[in-house]
Amino acid sequence: MEKSWKTKTSPRAEKSIKEIGNYISKFDVNAAGRVVGKIFAKIESLKDNPRRGANLRNKVEYSTNLKYILAMDNYAIIYRIESELVRVLLVKHTAGDMSYK
Repeated sequence: MEKSWKTKTSPRAEKSIKEIGNYISKFDVNAAGRVVGKIFAKIESLKDNPRRGANLRNKVEYSTNLKYILAMDNYAIIYRIESELVRVLLVKHTAGDMSYK
């Protein structure tokens, strides 16, 4: 049986998720709740297999060991795999710059 990982969402990632929800709620409060819920569900799903994410270095112009996974095709959850932990660093819209700075 594969181990279950722990996830930790950074303050920066929490802030970005809140900003996504606030932006969408300007147009549709129910949709905002659905999108934020799906982002958190995708983060939770990383506990089962964090290695399934794609390598961020394929989307940026620098070397990095960060990974990302898509939530609803529009949002990239950028994270790092640590010894016993999946650390979520940022959530970004995929139409923008995918770099993590």
